[in-house]
Amino acid sequence: MTLNELVERVRNDNPAVMAKLDDRAAMRVVRAAFAAVAADVDSTADGVCRIAGLGAFRVRDVAPRPDGKGGGRLVTFKPASAKAAAR
Repeated sequence: MTLNELVERVRNDNPAVMAKLDDRAAMRVVRAAFAAVAADVDSTADGVCRIAGLGAFRVRDVAPRPDGKGGGRLVTFKPASAKAAAR
């Protein structure tokens, strides 16, 4: 899914949310939201970065394999339950 497709999906699923935003403004809002989430996840050491209503990002450092390849950070995402997301 591209960013344009995401904006259109949000616009179609929840018209009132973006009713007053043109396409450029909506794209800026979505980009800013993703940038804020990315900054929170990046600043998390090994552990969990929880974002209320969205879910939890589990972050852990992975050691390289014996051949020297791989390694780095592994980030997994578990979405919030429908009940928590509705709040």
